[in-house]
Amino acid sequence: MSTTPEAAPDEPGFQLEPVPTVLSGMPEPAQFKDTLLRAINEGYAELTATRGEVVSREDTYDVQRRLANSLEKCTAFGAAFTAASKLLKQYVEEELILAVGEQDGLPVGPLKVPDAQGDVSITLDQKHTYDIDVETLFAAVAATVSTPSVDNAGHDLAAEVTAIVEGDHARGPGDLPDVLAQAMIDAQRKLTTCGKFDPQVSKVRAYAAEIARQGSDPLAAVVSAAITKTTEHKGVKITRKGTKP
Repeated sequence: MSTTPEAAPDEPGFQLEPVPTVLSGMPEPAQFKDTLLRAINEGYAELTATRGEVVSREDTYDVQRRLANSLEKCTAFGAAFTAASKLLKQYVEEELILAVGEQDGLPVGPLKVPDAQGDVSITLDQKHTYDIDVETLFAAVAATVSTPSVDNAGHDLAAEVTAIVEGDHARGPGDLPDVLAQAMIDAQRKLTTCGKFDPQVSKVRAYAAEIARQGSDPLAAVVSAAITKTTEHKGVKITRKGTKP
């Protein structure tokens, strides 16, 4: 685990070929990883063997300095390769736009590139998030519970309350708590079909479809409109399909 400084990019002895052969002189990543880890293990074993028994905290200082130096270099190299990967993805996306076109500055679709080492598949790397207006769901549930439908299990809240208010001989004021309790049960049942709150997008869409099947298309549209989708474009994803020769 040497602490000897290595040549910086602008110093003699450091040279990289331009794309696409920038990494042509390097070993395969798996081989490089194995070699690097083996060197670290062997270097640490050699350092600790040379140091001998630790009697005081000061006895660990030299090894810690060397470990910290190597860790900082590995971290810096990792950041360098991450920056290089980001730049290469940027160029891949620019080439993708040239190939398939763009809309609002983003590629309009994927691309498959034939290659002898395995076809390269280039797709959009996007993250979708959804927000559901819960108040709209509450209003929709209240509307469905207060009107007769098969989904209310035969309960017609408006008719039952009207009967009580108008003095229907089969209903009296004492029945009102039971009627309202049943309405709350129906409402809770409908809400739970949308999933736990936070509501689930698929469940809310299924609820909108259920309302539409009962003939309430405008209300179904209101429920569907409660869902808003936000897409974060993160760039492109590159995968290679096929077997390398």
